[in-house]
This record gives sequence, structure tokens and C-alpha cells, in this order.
Amino acid sequence: MPQAVAALHTALAQRELRVFRPPVRVSGAARYALSADGRTMAVADQGTATLWRIPSGTAPVATITGVGGPVHALALSADGSLLAAGDARTTRVWEAATGRQAGAVASGAEWLGFGPGGHLLGAVTPAGRARVWRPAGGAALPLDVPEALGVEFAPDGRRLAVPVSAGRYELWDRRHRLAAAPGQAPALSRDALAVSSGGAVHVISAATARLSGDATARAGAGHRPHERPEVAGAPARGRPRPRVQPGRPAARHLRRRPPRPLGPRPRRPPPHLAAPASPGRPRLRPG
Repeated sequence: MPQAVAALHTALAQRELRVFRPPVRVSGAARYALSADGRTMAVADQGTATLWRIPSGTAPVATITGVGGPVHALALSADGSLLAAGDARTTRVWEAATGRQAGAVASGAEWLGFGPGGHLLGAVTPAGRARVWRPAGGAALPLDVPEALGVEFAPDGRRLAVPVSAGRYELWDRRHRLAAAPGQAPALSRDALAVSSGGAVHVISAATARLSGDATARAGAGHRPHERPEVAGAPARGRPRPRVQPGRPAARHLRRRPPRPLGPRPRRPPPHLAAPASPGRPRLRPG
């Protein structure tokens, strides 16, 4: 996906300050999760989840057993206080500090993500449907979107954006679908939604689901900073567009001068011979 490639390029361009490597060996089936504040990392492997402090931790801060397996999806809340793990049949939520199970949902998950405050848990089920649960009670919100790729929460948790396959997205509140339109990589703020579509970033009002702005910076335009990008329909550089006067055919203004004939140019007669004579005097002819 172009968004994934752009994210990798952005990550590679960042300055690397420190590298954290868990001092334990994990299998190829291990799953990882990082809290939104970047301070806690979780590793789930072979039925056990281990939490580490980033980047200085040399010993795990918590170990949770009975996670199940193999784990397909793993997520941490923004502050790292809750851990969610989903396999093919069940999704469970634990308190990271105590290891106590805080809730469970009788549905597997291929993708997981907490909402703000950890009160909501978004998931993509093995059937590819987006659902949102309350981790404490397991109750589901009415949101149910097929062919989903993830769930994006607004900072206040009142609205959600669901990217779906075929380059589309859906905007929801907690009970109803507000909009569905083409667009990729949706990002929600409290009042607006930004999506990528047609090489441009569109800003949509989250309250009215209408376009409120357009960032026309095109991804991969390929022009240098000091160059002006070409605009569709504009004349080529160095060749001004011919001006057409109203009421006159455009073809006349688009005509080019005929080419000059080859060979020497004809010699003009001397001025005293070619000048017109005054009235009443005969013209002088050459020769």
C-alpha cells in the first residue's frame, strides 16, 4: 500500500536515538504492541504476554499467562494500563499492572485497537467485520462494517472511521453511519476527518460529513521545491497560450507565418526610382 511505503520512508528518515531489544527469545508467531505514549511494549508468544518499559527496561514489568494462542492480534491502551489479545475464537482484556482479566468477548480478532481512555475496543473479526466492544462488559456497539481494515477513534471517542477494502471508508458515531465515500488512511480529530483520495488530502467536517478543506499537496508529484508543478490544462512553459479575440475565429490566431522561400532574396530598386512621383509628373521606370 502507498501509505505503508510512505510510513516506512518517514520512519527511516527519523534520527535513531536508542534501540530496545527484549532480552528474551521469541518465535516467529510472536505479536507485538506499543502503547500510544511509547513507554510500554507488549510481546505475546506461546501463551504468555510480557510487558516491558521502553527504552531502559532490562526486566519485564508484568507477565500475564493464559493469553491463549496462537495470538492473532495484540493491543495496548494509550497509557499501557490495559492489554487486549485475540486469537481465532476469543478476545480477552487484562489489567497490565495486576494481570487480572478485566473482560472477554466470544469473538476472535485479526486486528485490535483501544479507543481513548480504554473504554472502547475496536476489532476486525476473522470474518473481516469491524466491531466495537466495551472491554469491561463485552457489550457491542451497533457498528458492524464488512471488509474492514481497522477502526480509527476520534480523541473524544464520539465518532469512528472505518477504512474498508477497495479504497473506501465509513464514518460512524456510536450508533449510526454518517457517511461512506472513497478515501484511504482516515485520521480523526475531534471535529474533522482527513482522508487521502486521488493523490490529495481532503478534510471533512465530522459533524456534517461535508468537505471543509482540501490539501492539494500531491504525494509523489516528483517536482523539485524550486520548480512549479505542471497544472493540467495549462500551456507548456516558454510557449504562451494564444489570445483569441471575441467574435473572431481561433484558427486565424493559431496560424503560423509561411516559411521563407529558399535562395537569394529579390533586390529592391533604389529609393529614387521606387518612390512615387508627385502628381502630374510621370513615373520613372527602372532601365
